[in-house]
Amino acid sequence: MSDDWKRKIFGSEYVDRDDQFRKLLKQIEEKHIEWFNKRKENYPKDRFNELNYHWMMYNEGNRSFFKFMDNSDLPDAIKKECIDAFEKVYSA
Repeated sequence: MSDDWKRKIFGSEYVDRDDQFRKLLKQIEEKHIEWFNKRKENYPKDRFNELNYHWMMYNEGNRSFFKFMDNSDLPDAIKKECIDAFEKVYSA
């Protein structure tokens, strides 16, 4: 979905926060790229080799929620960084 459509549907504030959050997650993934690269030996191409495969976000009313997939085996330190990023963006 294009940014223009997202802004029309969800509003600019939501899109801006989503963009900011995804940028922070990308930084976290890049910081821990060795951990993700090691997993390539254990999983088929691209499966769980990106941070995006480990989390989900959903909305209820005007509140956003963040959680990890049940099968995520991210280390606790990476999970904490993700939670901190979510709180930084969505608790502001």
